[in-house]
Order: sequence, then structure tokens, then C-alpha cells
Amino acid sequence: MARNADGNEGPGLVGRCGLFCGSCGIYAVSHEPALDERRQRMAAYFKCPPADVACDGCQNVTPQCWGNDCKILKCLGGRDLAYCDECTDMAECELYADLDGRYKGIPRRNLTRRRELGDAAWLADQRAERACSRCGRPLIYGDDECTYCGATRTA
Repeated sequence: MARNADGNEGPGLVGRCGLFCGSCGIYAVSHEPALDERRQRMAAYFKCPPADVACDGCQNVTPQCWGNDCKILKCLGGRDLAYCDECTDMAECELYADLDGRYKGIPRRNLTRRRELGDAAWLADQRAERACSRCGRPLIYGDDECTYCGATRTA
């Protein structure tokens, strides 16, 4: 699921690891034609065709989706779990610790918050928290400025 008619991300953007898929660079280049140059750079970096840099969110994995190679999604599928925080081994999981460390604790915090709020309220919370102060589009993880309008990210 891409964007709904009102422009908001659908429920497919509840990241199973705790990240908000709407703030993922791969999701962004999949749904915004203006980001084609970024998609080309990502494809060169990952050594794949640009068309392979595509995703509709963790809850909407298709046969051609980037998420098919996600180690976390493979792990969850092998354990028949929906989210990492359902796993009894999460505290000792090196794969999850690596992800959580790369994103400065955001995934773990988000999983806790999603469990408290439920998916719909968590998505609304993420849309507000991750929104650019100028254009309102989701800020991409790791970017210091808005990918869409160039506004400098505020803490």
C-alpha cells in the first residue's frame, strides 16, 4: 500500500522492527518520482537495478519488494511473529541490537510505543513526530534536511 487518497501512509507502514516505513529512504524513492536521482544512487550503492529499490512497507511485502531480503523479516517469518518485540530472544538478539544501535534506539522505543497505542494511533503519532516542519512530509531516517523541500531538520 502506498499513499491513501488523502496522502497519508496506510497501515502497511508499521515497521515490524519498530521503524516507521514512511521515513525509510527505500519507501520514499519507491513512491516519489521526484526522488529518481536518489533512487539511482541507491541502486548504484546496492549494485542492483533501480526498479529493485522498491518497497510498499513491511506489512505489504510483495514478491518484488526490497523487504524480501530483510534479515529481520526473514527471522520474524521463521518464528511466525509479527513484530520483534513478540520474540522472547529479542533482548539477546545481535541482529536487533545492531539495527537498534544504528538508529539510536528508535526501533525499540517505537515498538514499546506501538504496543501502548495500537497501530493506527502509532502511525498518527509517527506522522506527526517524523513530519518536516515546513512541508509536512516524512523526514527520512539519517537525513539532516528534508528530502522533499530541503528544510533543515530540527531536533
